[in-house]
Amino acid sequence: MRHIYFAAVALVTGGLTACSTDVGHTNDVTPGAATGGNQAQCEALVGSTLGIGAVARAEYIPKGQDLIADAQRALLKAIDSRLAALSIPAPKNICRVSAELRPVPGSLVKIQVWLPDNWNGKMYASGGGGFNGGLFAAPAALYEPTIKGYASVVTDVGHDMSNSAEFARNREQFIDYGYRGNHVTAVFTKNLINAYYGKPARLAYFVGGSNGGREALVEARR
Repeated sequence: MRHIYFAAVALVTGGLTACSTDVGHTNDVTPGAATGGNQAQCEALVGSTLGIGAVARAEYIPKGQDLIADAQRALLKAIDSRLAALSIPAPKNICRVSAELRPVPGSLVKIQVWLPDNWNGKMYASGGGGFNGGLFAAPAALYEPTIKGYASVVTDVGHDMSNSAEFARNREQFIDYGYRGNHVTAVFTKNLINAYYGKPARLAYFVGGSNGGREALVEARR
């Protein structure tokens, strides 16, 4: 599994300065964009239930504060002690939300949503790669869209990070990976955006390559 962790580290350290990808309009924040809340409003989301999901954690992170969580830093240190000093500053003031979705018994889909103060009115969902799983690379996946003002989300599609398809022995995890995980993530995130900003996203995008491309096609078709 080490090579997956190294790949995630490469995404985190190198992806932040990669060529930007235009998603819809390239404007950072469009005229009339919504302004998000504050720390109190963000933290008040904890415990909120929206359909089949609930907010487990909500942290208000001001611009410039380190985005590497303690658990991520411990993992990086275990891989290579030099990585323990890695720091990724928040590009904007954001409300970072962790939620757990339980669409059916035996299914648990974990997601992370970044809600910027100056929202451009749009939603961005990031697809996974390979067997997907886990939320380790969230800082890399959500950094660029956050700069442009998107409310953005990444999902583990129902299982932890893995370099094998062993998780597929569990039927519900297999279904979540196949299509359900991304769908329930999209539905929940749209509801969360509406609850936080007081208005729905006017446009929603899904961006991914490799397995993320498959996910996009499946989500569009279904």
